Amino acid sequence: MATEAQCRSDAFYYWCEQTRLPHEPIFHRKLWEYAYILQCLSETGMMSPGRRGLGFGVGKEPLVAVMAARGCDIVATDLDIDEATKQGWAGSGEYAATLEALNDRGICPPERFASKVIYRVADMNKIDGDLVGFDFVYSSCAFEHLGSIEPRCSNSSKTALSACVRAA
Repeated sequence: MATEAQCRSDAFYYWCEQTRLPHEPIFHRKLWEYAYILQCLSETGMMSPGRRGLGFGVGKEPLVAVMAARGCDIVATDLDIDEATKQGWAGSGEYAATLEALNDRGICPPERFASKVIYRVADMNKIDGDLVGFDFVYSSCAFEHLGSIEPRCSNSSKTALSACVRAA
């Protein structure tokens, strides 16, 4: 659970600046989740060139662009447009139908972004078998829209992150 102290920390402010999102005096769960994920990846050495990450249900979050700017190779996934429309995401302003929409804040230079990020459709309830071999896997604000994550949790990822699940 996010605390006010965490939302006033130097790390929180740093990651809000890196994602180009407002951070004061706004205390919002999504901002905390973004900062938490990025800080965990940074502390574990995952935010560096050559690291491979998989993001589920990325929408228009800024995390993909921050990771790509630091040299990570990212496979960013989300629902297909028909399912996103059916579930109300396509018209919410949070759904990114294109690769370019994932870098709409200009966090990562466009050429670098295009070389570091692959955008593809994925159903988190039926994860494709080829989505393996990543250094880290993450999702922000998506797991609460699913059933169990157990069916595909045990892949070859070295670090799995979710702002919804915190290791003790």
